[in-house]
Amino acid sequence: MRKSILIAILMSLLLSACSGGIGVEREILGSWQSEGGLFNLSQKATFTSNKELILEGAFGTEEVIEYAIIAPGKMRLGKGADERVVQFDLQGDQLALELDGGMLTFTRVLPPPPQALQNTAAPEKAAEVKPQNSSGAESPQNTPVPFSQSAGSSAGSSAGSSAGSQESPPPFKPATDERFITPTPRVYHPINNCAASQLHKGDTAFISWDTTPNALRTTPDTHPSNNFVDNGRVPPGGVLEVLDGPVCNYGWVLWYVRTTWDVEGWTPETDGNEFWMLPIATRQLCKDSKPTRLIAGKKAFVEEEPNDPVEVYKEMVATINDPSSILYRIPIKEQVDLLEGPFCDGKGANWWRVRTRTNVEGYIRENDKIKDYYFMAPVP
Repeated sequence: MRKSILIAILMSLLLSACSGGIGVEREILGSWQSEGGLFNLSQKATFTSNKELILEGAFGTEEVIEYAIIAPGKMRLGKGADERVVQFDLQGDQLALELDGGMLTFTRVLPPPPQALQNTAAPEKAAEVKPQNSSGAESPQNTPVPFSQSAGSSAGSSAGSSAGSQESPPPFKPATDERFITPTPRVYHPINNCAASQLHKGDTAFISWDTTPNALRTTPDTHPSNNFVDNGRVPPGGVLEVLDGPVCNYGWVLWYVRTTWDVEGWTPETDGNEFWMLPIATRQLCKDSKPTRLIAGKKAFVEEEPNDPVEVYKEMVATINDPSSILYRIPIKEQVDLLEGPFCDGKGANWWRVRTRTNVEGYIRENDKIKDYYFMAPVP
C-alpha cells in the first residue's frame, strides 16, 4: 500500500515538465505546484539540474526520484526497476500530465531558470576546462561562463529598467555539469608500512556517519591522553578541510585539519580496517575561485565561523554593499536547498541559487576571492 501511494505521489509531482530536448530540460528546472487532478496527493515538485526530482507530499512526506525526458512529450520517472513513462505537455508556466486516462496540472512556482531567460541568439562557446575532483581523478568537463553585471546590480543603475517591470536575475549560464556524480574514492598508500588512505592535502572530508566523533590533537600522536584540542571533537557528518599531512602513527594515517568552526588539529583517517574520514568531491569550475564543494539538488549549511550570517540576494551582483538587494540572512548552521549553480562572477566567487527553510529563494556566495575560507559547507 505504501509503495502504491508513493508511486501516485511521484507521478503527480513529477509531471512538471516539458516537451523534449535540451531547451525543455532547462525549462523544467525549479519548483512546481500541483493544481489537483487525478491524484491530489502531491503539493510541490522540484526538478534539480542533476536529474533528481524532490517530491513534497500533502502529508509532509518528501521523496527523491530520478527523471529523464526520453522523447518529445514523454518522461521516465522512478528508480531502477520501479520506473514509469508518462506523457506531458508544457505551455509556458503550465504543465499537464496524462496518467491512467486522467489529467494532472501544475503551475510553476519559480520563474524559469536563468538559461531559459536567454534570447535565441547562439551562445558563445566557453573555454573547456578539466577540473579535478577530491580524489585526484578528472571530473566531467564543465564550461564556466564569465560574470557580467546586470543593469540593476549597482546603486543608482535601476533607472534604465522598465517602469513597473519585475526584477529578475541576469541571464547567466551556470557552470554546472549535470553528469557529475561524486566519485568513488581512490585508495592509495602515501606512506610505506602504514595504512592506506583516500585523502590528499587540500581535500575536504567529513566524519563517517557510521562511527563515533573524531578527536583533534595538538600533535600527530594518538597515544598521549593530554594532547587533545579544546572544542576539537568532530561529530559524524562534521566537515573538515585537510590542511597538511599525512603522518603515520602506530600504523594509523593522521591529517592536520580545520573544522567549520575554525578549530585545527591532527585527527586519524583510518587504522587500516575502517575509514573514519571520507572525502567530499570538489570541482574547479570558476576561474580564480576556490573549488566548489556543493552540488545542485543537495543541501548546504552556513559555517560556524566567522560567526556571520550569509546573505541571500535577489540577484547575483558584482557589488554587495546595497542593503536593498538582501532578501534574507541565513543564520550559522542553518541549511538551505541548492537549486542551481555554481555561477561564476569573474571575481573569484561561486554563486548559487538557493531556497531557505523560510522559503526565500535567491542567490548566495559559497566563498569569495579575498577570504581563504568557505562561507557554506556541504551537508554530507
